[in-house]
Amino acid sequence: MDGGAGRWCESQPEAVPYRGHCFVQRAELLLLHGRWDEALEEANRAREWYSSPRPRPGLGEALYIAAELQRRRGELSQAEEAYREAARWQRVPRPGFALLRLAQGQVAAARAAARQVSEAAHDDASRAPVLEACVEISLAAGDAPAARRSADELLAIARRLGGAFLAGLSARATGAVRLAEGEIAGTLAELRAALGAFRDLSAPYEVARTQVQLARACEADGVPDLAAVERDAAA
Repeated sequence: MDGGAGRWCESQPEAVPYRGHCFVQRAELLLLHGRWDEALEEANRAREWYSSPRPRPGLGEALYIAAELQRRRGELSQAEEAYREAARWQRVPRPGFALLRLAQGQVAAARAAARQVSEAAHDDASRAPVLEACVEISLAAGDAPAARRSADELLAIARRLGGAFLAGLSARATGAVRLAEGEIAGTLAELRAALGAFRDLSAPYEVARTQVQLARACEADGVPDLAAVERDAAA
């Protein structure tokens, strides 16, 4: 996965101007595939590269990846510091900062942050992760209609752009909304589709998040034993 990219970067001395970008891309791939310690190493390499001999564009992206990893690990104070530092280097911390506020239990602040980044993200590629965050935050706030609007827009983007990852994000978001709306059968179908997409991509964190949603759906369907199985698998 990352070995080919790494070998190419190391074997191309004339590609020095792009080395920081290589570090960032490798960090993103390692983050997706659950190799978090290695992802942090690559993000730190990118940070060092973009900081020397003076700070340059790209530093914010490296800091954002580190913040995302820390948020997922539950290191919330460190994540907040990294998000703020990324913003100082021209990397708008979306949608991670809104999800950080949600993880801190600040639902109103999370909604406000999500609304701001949604208004600033105009192209499909930028809007997709923001919309997924909007679904999660709207549901936490008890606003199922807003979550439905975000999920429907995410579905439209996934259909336009294609790709397994977007399909997984869209199916999971739609499943979560259907669960909130009480449509259990539709929920299970969407979440199983999302689970298959993320497994095919070898994305363990996304698999685990989807299994947590499946556990909730199984509980709502009156099957606590299956819910326990999904929670154990997610853990």
